[in-house]
Amino acid sequence: MKKIIVLILLLFLISVAAFGCHLSTRTDVADPMPVVIAPVEEQIDLTTMNQTMAYARLSEMFYDKDSYQGSVVRALGRFSVNYVEKYSEYQPALIVGDETGCCVVVIGLQFKSGINVPQDLPPDGSTVIVEGVFGKTDRFSGIGEICCLSDAEVTVSEYSLLENRHFFF
Repeated sequence: MKKIIVLILLLFLISVAAFGCHLSTRTDVADPMPVVIAPVEEQIDLTTMNQTMAYARLSEMFYDKDSYQGSVVRALGRFSVNYVEKYSEYQPALIVGDETGCCVVVIGLQFKSGINVPQDLPPDGSTVIVEGVFGKTDRFSGIGEICCLSDAEVTVSEYSLLENRHFFF
């Protein structure tokens, strides 16, 4: 019985080797479709997603910063502004978390000129929609490059993340 199985297996391997080579040299077969990598979207609206999906997309953008450089991003989250004595300035940020409240992404905000921080901005902890150009900066951090939205515009959202229990932090 073992000899029959070995013989069948050997015949199968010989036939694959013999006929497989001829199949690859056929000229009537169309060329395979070229692989096309889709360009990153120039406008990314995270406000149409639930908070978990928005968090996941921002996390992916942080991981692959160079691919998203220059994209216009619109996101819903909590506004935060902190005064950092080391730099003698306020550092505004948008906090986007998943719906379970276990994970957050913090993205720095750089505003158009003429904005007085924090006087012209919503109160700390407000639910806001931010739109800006995705990029990298080392301005806010002593730890290296971080992601930011430059030329950011902030509007207070009527939707409250806290009332709808989307954030627990």
